[in-house]
Parts: sequence; C-alpha cells; structure tokens
Amino acid sequence: MKKLNYHHLMDFKPTIIGNVINQLGQVITFVEHPLLGDEHPVIAVFHEFDMAVNTEFFDMDDMYSGSEYLPVYRDGEVKCAWDFGL
Repeated sequence: MKKLNYHHLMDFKPTIIGNVINQLGQVITFVEHPLLGDEHPVIAVFHEFDMAVNTEFFDMDDMYSGSEYLPVYRDGEVKCAWDFGL
C-alpha cells in the first residue's frame, strides 16, 4: 500500500467513510480522497501513528472486523492482515 502524507491529507479534512478495528486492535478510519472522491481508492488512516495509505480498494465491502483484507500497521509499514499472517 502506498504511503501518503498524513498531515497534508488531514489539512484537506477528507470525508470519512467509516471506521473499523483490525486484528491488532488498531482503529482505522477510511476516507475518500479529498480531490478525486470515489474515483480514487479508499484511503486508510491510522491516526494513532500519523499514517495514511491508499488501500487499492474502491469500496468498503471487504473492510469489516476480522477481514483478512484489513490494513494493519506493523514495524512502520501498512499491509493487509493476510500479508502479516493474521
């Protein structure tokens, strides 16, 4: 997942799509791209770590508690839970 500039993104006050808690108990806020909206992949924001990444997904269908597709922050990077074997 491509890392974005967290503070720059937050300056635009992006529209919140939803929140979910991943397998590590991390709260993820999903937002729309502030300029491209739904023509851009959903962005996952980890406020706790000042981290934002493109999810490569265009909808939230697979973004529910326990999903192997949920983003997980570990060791300074964000990957899908299944990439970490969770």
